[in-house]
Amino acid sequence: MSKFAKWWNLVLSAAILAALSTYFARIANQGSDVPGLFGFFFVSWAICLPASMLIVLLRLFGVIGRAGFVYVFLGLSCFYLGNYGLFWGIGDIKRDALWVALYWVTIIVGIIILVDIFILEILRISSKKAHK
Repeated sequence: MSKFAKWWNLVLSAAILAALSTYFARIANQGSDVPGLFGFFFVSWAICLPASMLIVLLRLFGVIGRAGFVYVFLGLSCFYLGNYGLFWGIGDIKRDALWVALYWVTIIVGIIILVDIFILEILRISSKKAHK
């Protein structure tokens, strides 16, 4: 994959997350029985965190590549959902240590994936140039 592909996947992932958040915010503002943004967050988080941990393991064993859409999307989703839960979603539930720890784990997994995609690639390129 080209270097452009990972940036395109990042922009596409951000657009999908923004569209989903906007959609569920509108549902929540209409006063329906659907649990709105927190429901979106909770369901997304319950899917995203285990899937991200699995995909990090697959990445460590070299099964998947660094710039694939699923890898980029899950990394950005974890970072987004962890921050959302930590800063905005925590008012919807009790502030107990378990939820705060789970939000932080989600943020850390997202950061690990995003660092692998963007920072480690840059370091790998610059170390190759230094050896030449």
